[in-house]
Amino acid sequence: MDDLALLQAAAKGDPAAAGVFFRRFHDPVLAFLSRLVGRDDAEIDDLVQQTFLAALDAATTFEGRSQVKTWILGIAANKARDHRRKSGRRRTALSDVPQSASKPPSPSDGVKREQLRERLATALERLSAREREAFLLCDVEGIAGNIAADTLGVPQGTMWRRLHDARAKLRLALVGER
Repeated sequence: MDDLALLQAAAKGDPAAAGVFFRRFHDPVLAFLSRLVGRDDAEIDDLVQQTFLAALDAATTFEGRSQVKTWILGIAANKARDHRRKSGRRRTALSDVPQSASKPPSPSDGVKREQLRERLATALERLSAREREAFLLCDVEGIAGNIAADTLGVPQGTMWRRLHDARAKLRLALVGER
């Protein structure tokens, strides 16, 4: 069953479809929220659950102008925004830097990678919430800028400015020019 048909069946109250919908999108939603609010956040599971409950509540209003994954990540972004407003906490947004699979890392490579991960996590934490959302949606999740703009309900120019600013700040932080 494709994503749209699955969402429509879940919206009609089919518990099996709702279960498949949850299993299909759980990992992407969890990964996105973990990067957005921080993997250490004790409420991450609650945010995932709130995202799915909101998605199922709003499923009948889904217009199909984007992919279902993009739509549910937009809901997750809204839940994360609400969470930040309520808690006032800002945490690291990325848990790991991808490792090279070409050769086993040496101990010094591990130290360098950890230092890079820490600089990246700190740099992501210093981004505004809106810049972090733009960066994570477009550069980490691979969602096109125009679709991310629609998902967040902002003009495309605003999305591109946020993404540009986020990339520039991250680039400066990673090369140590702060």
